[in-house]
Amino acid sequence: MVESIGRAAGDPLFEIAVYRVTPRRWHQELDELDGQVHEFLAPDRDYLSESRYQERFERLQEAFRAQVGEFPYGQALGWLRLIHDGPGPAVKGYSYKLPQKRFQRRFQQAHFRATGTELEVSFRRSGTAADFVKELRAAIVATRSRGRIFEGRWLDMAAFDKVAPFVDWQGLLSPPG
Repeated sequence: MVESIGRAAGDPLFEIAVYRVTPRRWHQELDELDGQVHEFLAPDRDYLSESRYQERFERLQEAFRAQVGEFPYGQALGWLRLIHDGPGPAVKGYSYKLPQKRFQRRFQQAHFRATGTELEVSFRRSGTAADFVKELRAAIVATRSRGRIFEGRWLDMAAFDKVAPFVDWQGLLSPPG
């Protein structure tokens, strides 16, 4: 058994980051922010040389973007830790989330708080690994459903989707011996 981080005991398998919006939407918001900077500087446009205007724009753009935070790490508002801690061949998902309910574009990250067990999926010896991955993925995505902990948020499933199909789940979740 691997030493655990946090309250959830067991072997960590995956950590899935949770974001306010998709990366595409986040980049669109940055473009909108750039438009607001141009609007703010519009009255000075006639009085400044192109190079001076560009210099001011870049300085303001940098200041605004510093407030927004970098994607992905500065924009994470939660995590879903997938852990094998039994009983039996099961994977549980423990959630960690920032305490506020609403997140604006320029939110400040605070300490993540453990919010409980969000999912549990058991591996059936009669089932295939592909069936298990499909069931586990569906349980993860369901945490975005109405009334659930990550309602309407974006889950970064890239690592899970690339690695999970190749895992020997039966061997991984079976007791040693």
